Amino acid sequence: MSQTTSSHNIPLERAKDAFQRLHGSAPSLAAMAPGRVNLIGEHTDYNDGFVLPIAIDRACVCVAGVSRDAKVSRLHSVDREGLVTVDWDAAASNSAEFVASLSGPESWARYVIGVVELVRRQAAAQGATRLHALDIVIASDVPLGSGLSSSAALEMSVAHVMEQHAGLTLSPLVKARLCQQAEHEFAGVPCGIMDQYASAFGKAGHAILLDCRSLTHEYVPMPPADDTGAVIVVANSNVRHDLASGEYAKRREDCARAAGLMGLASLRDVQPLRAGQRDIITMLPPDLERVVHHVVFDSVRAENFARLATEAGGGKATWKRSLPELGKLMLRSHASLRDYYKVSCPELDTLVELASGVRGVYGARMTGGGFGGCIIALVRPVAVEQLIDTLQAEYPKRHQRSCTCFVVRASAGAQAITV
Repeated sequence: MSQTTSSHNIPLERAKDAFQRLHGSAPSLAAMAPGRVNLIGEHTDYNDGFVLPIAIDRACVCVAGVSRDAKVSRLHSVDREGLVTVDWDAAASNSAEFVASLSGPESWARYVIGVVELVRRQAAAQGATRLHALDIVIASDVPLGSGLSSSAALEMSVAHVMEQHAGLTLSPLVKARLCQQAEHEFAGVPCGIMDQYASAFGKAGHAILLDCRSLTHEYVPMPPADDTGAVIVVANSNVRHDLASGEYAKRREDCARAAGLMGLASLRDVQPLRAGQRDIITMLPPDLERVVHHVVFDSVRAENFARLATEAGGGKATWKRSLPELGKLMLRSHASLRDYYKVSCPELDTLVELASGVRGVYGARMTGGGFGGCIIALVRPVAVEQLIDTLQAEYPKRHQRSCTCFVVRASAGAQAITV
């Protein structure tokens, strides 16, 4: 389905203008893919656990047109200077060396190249003739390095453009897996599938309870944005994180090591109330015991959050009764990420502390991989202005930097759009 969604008009127009300026013609293909906010269930996706993200109304837009050279693409991001030129024959002959050469300001192109190359392989496997190279321009209003999955939004937007270009029909799950593979192989980030899945399967007004083992999901209603409900406010600490820097990979390795020591396929299989497993957990090294504690109980918190929201959305309970409980789950999740998983940082902790002290805020927590990025707060609509004023006034006093705040809505997933 091709459409233009109003909240994505600004990055679309920026991308189209840049393409026209660079190439002297209008693009012929376009797609958008949203970032995501994870409400709860953090670092559980690569442990086969449960997560509860929403696709948000901030997105990456990819526009493209056929290159003048059938074998050479020129890649450009409107948020960065310069072009990245890709000779696909040369890249294919030594892809590892070529990708490794894209560092610093050009490292974003690894994600694009990875998705393009994997779709090219998919097309070849289905008997397609060699694809003519595309010139690609990217524009996004998903903050970079903020924990809102700007990379997954980039990957998914490129995947949708390449799907059109190759004449393929790929399911959302296939595209999500393809983009995850691109991030693993070409960007060097051993991410779980949550970010790509949320960008692919987003639904307006709903969160996605994703079972990361079966890769199946249920849609969970979000509260109404009126006096009976709440909204999600994002506060960006403006501390950039880099998941390729090693800490993210170390956490994933710790989880695999803990599961291995317990004789389990993944931490999804931990049952801490079983006497035998409880004894084994206490025998783990302290750092691994903390890791297990967080993963197991944050996955449970995601399930409980979804259950409470579903009951409220379905009329079995009221949002007035459920929202305080949802807020408590968020606060417990943040404490676990800070104290057990150790992926928070002073700036995120300050934002959660400040938000929690504002009347009308039900709960707050860091979202995303951590080490910087954003927090989210579940807030009564009438309290949004007070919350933002408080954060923007008090946060700089402690950390000598500003924070950026905005409301997000649960939105539709990635799709082709008209140019």
